[in-house]
Amino acid sequence: MVQNSCIYYLIYEHPTHLRRLESSLKLLSTNFLSKFPYPVVFGHEGVSPETRILIEKVLPAEIDYHFKRVDFNLPDYPESVLKKIPEKFKWDGIWDDNAFFSMGYRHMCRWFSGSMYLDEFFENVQYLMRLDCDSYILSEVLQDPFQTMVDKEAIYGYVGEFTDEDPVIEGLHDFCEKIAPVEKEIQYNKAYETNFFIENCDWFRSSKWMNFFKAIDESGNIYIKRWGDAPIKYQGIQRLVSDDKVIKIDIPYHHGGDYHKGL
Repeated sequence: MVQNSCIYYLIYEHPTHLRRLESSLKLLSTNFLSKFPYPVVFGHEGVSPETRILIEKVLPAEIDYHFKRVDFNLPDYPESVLKKIPEKFKWDGIWDDNAFFSMGYRHMCRWFSGSMYLDEFFENVQYLMRLDCDSYILSEVLQDPFQTMVDKEAIYGYVGEFTDEDPVIEGLHDFCEKIAPVEKEIQYNKAYETNFFIENCDWFRSSKWMNFFKAIDESGNIYIKRWGDAPIKYQGIQRLVSDDKVIKIDIPYHHGGDYHKGL
């Protein structure tokens, strides 16, 4: 067990999310926590007594768990930035109401891109594993991925990559090239699957990452253009972290939708 490390969920009071969270926690408990009993932290904007009871019933009795409030608000941008931020986006010419374009989703993108490290809670966390409500560990994990991070002196551990859609990464690569130029070629639309990661919080709290994040944050483009944490993390890590400090985590994992097998 790696001291001062935890598993982190950002939870949302919605029936679909909570149904999936219950499945995620059941699989996590059986396939991971039974062997590696790390504490679990639930970030939230407000959590009902019913949700607290659900989580308490699903998690093993010996697991420490904590609820940590997150206050999502727009940063104190100048008016010149604020007036550019749309409440909703147009996607292929029509207004899109799904979560991937909402203000709440953009708050989440900013949080996982770096604003979480402005919260003093994370000053005491060494390594953090992020899971979504619909993150599922499918079978028994035999090797502690936190310990793998320590053994390899890794800064970032990921499970997969994908190519993001052009409309939501417009200008990101060029912006990053200006603030953190590198010799190597970095694919403009590549992104990490950030529904699961393990990261070294000491490094992400450092000025090296936080200065990069601050420049992106001050542009307002997380809200204006919906730059997501997945491509932001990819662009930043590729530019600021040596390749040997970025590792792929081998874990039986699935993301997305409802999952019932093995429950």
